Amino acid sequence: RPLGVLFGAVILVLLIACANVANLLLARASSRQREMAVRTAMGASRARLVWQLLTESVLLSLLAAGFGLILALWAVDFLTSLDPVGVTRAFDIGIDRRILLFTMGISLLTALIFGLIPALRSTRFQLTEGLRQGRSGGPGFRSMGMLRFLIVAEVALAAALIVGAGLMVRTVTTLQQVNPGFEPDGVLAVQLTVPTWKYPSRPEYLEAHRELVNAFEALPGVDDVGVIKNLPFVESPEWIEVAPPAPSAGAPQNPVAVTAYPIGGSFFKSLSIPLIRGRSVGDFDRADTQPVAVANQALIRIFWPEGGALGGTLNAGDLSLTVVGEVADVRHASLARDPLPALYVPVEQFPRRRFVYLLRSRVDPGALARSVRRAVASTDPDQPITRMEPLESVISASTASSNHLALLLGVFALSGLVLTALGVYGVVSYAVTQRRHEMGVRLALGASRDDLLQMVIGEGVRLTLIGLAAGLLAALGLTRLLTGLLFGVEPNDPLTYAAVAALLFGVGVLSCYLPARRAASVDPTATLRYE
Repeated sequence: RPLGVLFGAVILVLLIACANVANLLLARASSRQREMAVRTAMGASRARLVWQLLTESVLLSLLAAGFGLILALWAVDFLTSLDPVGVTRAFDIGIDRRILLFTMGISLLTALIFGLIPALRSTRFQLTEGLRQGRSGGPGFRSMGMLRFLIVAEVALAAALIVGAGLMVRTVTTLQQVNPGFEPDGVLAVQLTVPTWKYPSRPEYLEAHRELVNAFEALPGVDDVGVIKNLPFVESPEWIEVAPPAPSAGAPQNPVAVTAYPIGGSFFKSLSIPLIRGRSVGDFDRADTQPVAVANQALIRIFWPEGGALGGTLNAGDLSLTVVGEVADVRHASLARDPLPALYVPVEQFPRRRFVYLLRSRVDPGALARSVRRAVASTDPDQPITRMEPLESVISASTASSNHLALLLGVFALSGLVLTALGVYGVVSYAVTQRRHEMGVRLALGASRDDLLQMVIGEGVRLTLIGLAAGLLAALGLTRLLTGLLFGVEPNDPLTYAAVAALLFGVGVLSCYLPARRAASVDPTATLRYE
């Protein structure tokens, strides 16, 4: 889905750019009608003129594609340097023959489609009128229907694109403010898998595990060592079906699937997870003792909605687990996912060969990593470390996909905004130039310069508002594609839509103001004398 959203954003930027170029070609075609009339009078056919104008469009497009590919060589390196987590085969991103053919094909196609309309319009004229046309001749702002339509389309496309980017930025901002339920700062995660060939039986690999915990606890600067089977935000948890032997009022009658986390050491203390009631599980909870578990609040709300979870039992298949503690909810899977009902069970009673050791320390992670390697080698020189990094980095990596998607959508949205501003400015500037004589007449007849300023800005702003309304309506449908990628914000978030509307309206006013000010500064005497 992220790749689909990015491809859609690219298409929107392409359409905005095409509308911009079509506007420029239409404006240029209007100023070349006398040239086209002279060529026709000298024997050129309409097909010959259209072919000439299309050739110019294709040449412009291919030159632009060439510059774009040069820019892409740098952009691809920048993109892959971001290490875009979640992008399929990101390491294979590069420019090859297929990319070249696709780029050239799209460039030719857009040149033909968006160059054909200006070419046809510029060659549709009455020969006598075309030859009679003066230097100031032109269609005028009000009659330029195609130019006005393209401006509206540009603004609409930009609005839809910027709304999508705004929603993703809101998502990233919200994710950064989510409390995972534990404190990752100062925690180094070390993942190990005890080899079967060296420790075949349960007592052997559990003894190897205890030696590692003791070695880590003895490291200078290490305050607590926790153990868990699954690395948070990376690995999927185990699921078990549990049910109380005698359901309380409001509790489900049938077994419920909950997440189960084998833990050991000072797990809750190492992550600063609040223990609300009871006790934690420890190394004294072994295979020959009563099976126990610590439940989180999400699970207790399901099975003991009226309280009284401590000392309660849950049947998990043939096992009967006694709840000895209650802890706060923790987001193990993702910052964007609500805490799941969870049971924390002792590693000694639910042994696994793979462990993640969470070392909370006051030592720099780089220096601690060297000490960890020496500690592991001291217990078993053949024991490999499969993963070691600060827990804070693990959490940051879990949101990297959203961050990169928001960044790229932001780049595309900014590109679309700049192109739209240039398009509005270009069309209004062209209209002002075409109406230079009219402006001089109005001033000569008593119109104030403020009147001209308001007239030009008003006409441009009306087009911006029409495009803005159409774009926001389209965004209501298109942003449904972002469902599943958003967090803490709805696809129809009114704040985002209002911010985009204000942004585009301001850009539209600014794009109209500059040429409007030039129109208001016209010298009526010089203009009328020129004409």
